[in-house]
Amino acid sequence: MSRSWKSVRSALISRFTGFDLPDPQFDQPGKVDAIFGADVYGYLLRKGIRRRPIGTPSAQATALNWVLMGLVPSLYSEPVESPAVSANHALTAQVNLDQSLQRFWELEEIKNEPMLSPEDSLCEFLFVATHSRNLQGRYTVCLPKRKKTDVRLNNNHRKALKVLISSERRLMRNSGL
Repeated sequence: MSRSWKSVRSALISRFTGFDLPDPQFDQPGKVDAIFGADVYGYLLRKGIRRRPIGTPSAQATALNWVLMGLVPSLYSEPVESPAVSANHALTAQVNLDQSLQRFWELEEIKNEPMLSPEDSLCEFLFVATHSRNLQGRYTVCLPKRKKTDVRLNNNHRKALKVLISSERRLMRNSGL
């Protein structure tokens, strides 16, 4: 197994120049810093993939910069015996742990900007543009009006009458109210 972990050929290295890789010496054999399972891998993915010719690794954008995946040609000409099906995923973390943690927390930080609908934005604008204080020190604000009202009052008379009669009965039963 250790024979297959030889350095990646320099031709392969030149294909990935310009990529911000988590491990600057990705072509040199070394210890594995982190292994992520499929349950976490999907959350790390970002938009962007650079496919290379079949039989060579491709680059995928992730929250930890670009990672390489795919078949890496062996420097040995003798075949290496492997099981019929194998699935592995290994990722080397950035050399500077502080930068990695800082980047992680920046990605996970919840934005403070509220999501406003166009109608809410208009109300906010009207408040800023029209509010003032009167002589008693109270705020006065122009109330926003909807240009298009879509209020339908079909068959509400019967429901309102039921509520009124029910309220009157309750008041008659309990004179303390």
